[in-house]
Amino acid sequence: MRIPDSLFAMHTNSIGQWPQVPFGAFRLWDVGVAWFRLCPNSPTCDFTPLDNAIAKANANGVTDLLYTFGHTPTWASSDPTDTTCFGHGGTSTTNPGGCEAPPDVNADGTGTDAIFKQFVTSVATHAGPRIKYWEMWNEPTASGQWKGTTAQLVRMTKDAAQIIKSLNPNAVILSPCPVGGAAPNWMDGFLSQGGGPSVDIIAYHSYVTQAVAEQVVSQAKNMHAVMAKYGQQNKPLWSTEAGWGRDTDIPDLNLQAAFVARYYVLHWSFGIQRLYWYAWNNPTFGTMWDSTSGLHPAAATYKVVENWLVGAVMPQACSIASNATYTCPLTRSGGYQGLIVFNPSSTLSYTAPSQYMQYRDIKGATHAMPTNGVVTIGPAPLLLEKQQVYDDAARRKSR
Repeated sequence: MRIPDSLFAMHTNSIGQWPQVPFGAFRLWDVGVAWFRLCPNSPTCDFTPLDNAIAKANANGVTDLLYTFGHTPTWASSDPTDTTCFGHGGTSTTNPGGCEAPPDVNADGTGTDAIFKQFVTSVATHAGPRIKYWEMWNEPTASGQWKGTTAQLVRMTKDAAQIIKSLNPNAVILSPCPVGGAAPNWMDGFLSQGGGPSVDIIAYHSYVTQAVAEQVVSQAKNMHAVMAKYGQQNKPLWSTEAGWGRDTDIPDLNLQAAFVARYYVLHWSFGIQRLYWYAWNNPTFGTMWDSTSGLHPAAATYKVVENWLVGAVMPQACSIASNATYTCPLTRSGGYQGLIVFNPSSTLSYTAPSQYMQYRDIKGATHAMPTNGVVTIGPAPLLLEKQQVYDDAARRKSR
């Protein structure tokens, strides 16, 4: 399978500053379109913010859109006085009760679910075919996002899937998206309670601790194991939100760039077909751009690695040597061979196999291979290439 441009997917924290990097998919989250933003006072909704976000994406050539359900409006909450819920762009008092289920869905999943079904019907009818992908709740493992039960989300997912697909048979339903190391256990519960048949894609958020990109390898393996346990192994696995987390976790801008490169390579290598980066213009979380400095090195590397990967085939997963050196093969039409190599924790010498004639770095530069074939590797990946000359225009045509 060729690596699609939708592997590189994106978030913004506003639609005013559109990302200056190539990406194939956009998640409608943190852009003012959550349930409580669209319908703040009653079931009557104002979809102007949603229309504006869709129009902005489409105007910039992005039509692959994902809408995520989350943040129950206070009027629709089973506990409208709960101020411990995450405020989604504000304090906890912005939307009291936003992490609670509606009152007509019981803890065991019974009840009418009429309130949520009415919103699903409204938003899916209004969006029509402009939105193909629908994700069933944001971060149910985070108490500030969800304090209801898994049984409630199984029921809400089933109801939403039936409604959305009745309105748009081409729609694709994503599971709720648990976070990081807690994701496999939560997904086990969701699938064991019957959530699998209602979803087409299994979603989670692949955040790592202490900005160790390589943790995604064990995450992915654990998620795939849970999927197989419940017969869901043939469905895609997506990370619909992730990055290095807080900028203070990696204060060095060059190490941020190296993280981006390793992170995207590892996601694809270990069976995660999309990664929605969080977030382009967030001031403190995975920042790639700010109004003072403009593009950060991470953004430049994002563009470079997108060019390395999109249209290529990774014929096998990355190999991990005993010294923690990763080697990840790439092929393209016309006999092209590439090998991405890095070591996340050490700087050391690496002797390239003899067929590789040049290498590229994450800053976009191309270098002739030394005559002895020895290159210095470290946390910033290198792309070794068989061809001495490989035109980037030809690379783009091979996508």
